[in-house]
Amino acid sequence: MADKVEGVKDSSLNYVGLEHLSSGGGYLKGYAASSTSISTNSVFRAGDVIFGKLRPNLRKSVLAPFDGYCSTDLLVLRTVEGVLPEYAARVFQSEHVFRYAEKTAVGTKMPRTSWAQLKKLKIFVPHFSEQKAIANILDTAVSSSKRNASGHDCPAQQQSAAGLP
Repeated sequence: MADKVEGVKDSSLNYVGLEHLSSGGGYLKGYAASSTSISTNSVFRAGDVIFGKLRPNLRKSVLAPFDGYCSTDLLVLRTVEGVLPEYAARVFQSEHVFRYAEKTAVGTKMPRTSWAQLKKLKIFVPHFSEQKAIANILDTAVSSSKRNASGHDCPAQQQSAAGLP
């Protein structure tokens, strides 16, 4: 789990709050200056998975593109040796993980899941080369979806490479 920091933070690093993660989209909508957060924050590094533990039904999870600080309403998950961060990010953006997070969340108004619960979920971890191929296919699919959603045409090669009809 991530280190925590209180008080003054490194001004060269950015802050990511729950509001900066897209719902179900797997990308950052933005970030803020670290000075905007005066509370305790978790420290994350580029390549960590940032997962929204507050109201997991919102399905907020992203691969950190830079080093920074984040709200303690976000879990910072760092891969272990043999697990590709891009693969882990896609696993933590999967329906399987989000359903489990919702099922294990505690609270009614502001339900929260926890690492103590999430770590109990069994996940298939293939050989490193397969992780890379799976992550690439899913990245292509997500990129295609984003282009389609924004009104841009999606080339047929990308659709078939992503395993879409």
